[in-house]
Amino acid sequence: MRHTWMLGLCVAVGARAFAAPAAPAGAAAVTSVDLADPAGDVIKINGPGNDRDVVKLSLASDGTSVRVSATLTEDEHGDIAASVVDLYIDTDGNAKTGGAARWGKDATPPRQGYEYRGRLSVCLAWNENIGSCAGGPPVPPKSRHDRLELDKFKGTVGQDIGFDTSDTVVNVTGRPAGVPLQGRVLAGAIPYAALGARPGQVLRISARETSGNGASGFFPDVLLALK
Repeated sequence: MRHTWMLGLCVAVGARAFAAPAAPAGAAAVTSVDLADPAGDVIKINGPGNDRDVVKLSLASDGTSVRVSATLTEDEHGDIAASVVDLYIDTDGNAKTGGAARWGKDATPPRQGYEYRGRLSVCLAWNENIGSCAGGPPVPPKSRHDRLELDKFKGTVGQDIGFDTSDTVVNVTGRPAGVPLQGRVLAGAIPYAALGARPGQVLRISARETSGNGASGFFPDVLLALK
């Protein structure tokens, strides 16, 4: 997986062949960033349309929320609900607290020390409400939707952040579906309040393409300064 930083008109960091680098020591915090990723670097095991391939990830702060968008290689048309990008968020700036990212222990450097995990997902509706953001019955959905859910780590320091070691603090299942997703861009926002964060704070965010190949699915770490 090879990534490119795009800050304004500047193109910054390349990447290693097998594991994307974390933000370099002393890297400056930014209020927005675009991260490019090549097409064709996901593991295709879930059938046509369900192994969503991200080619661009954007992160930004807007004064009240962390805004996230992911651009896919093709228009969304899958029939399995699933996370597309997992966002591991370090709110206290201490890598020795919190949990580890899935596959994070295999990454170089290890991805650990997170208090929260955000999940930018394709969710499915079979009626007027969101029915699932993970899996779902073998029935074509009525509509598809982009949603961002948030989990808070509750396990022992160093454990992987998973559904058994976290509580979901922003949940969208069962809520009105609204306007269907059209095209290939997914977007969502995490309110600062949900993270216990405030303007002026810097978050370390380690994003991973969910269908990526193990540890190589990580994007470079981002130090996001909250406006």
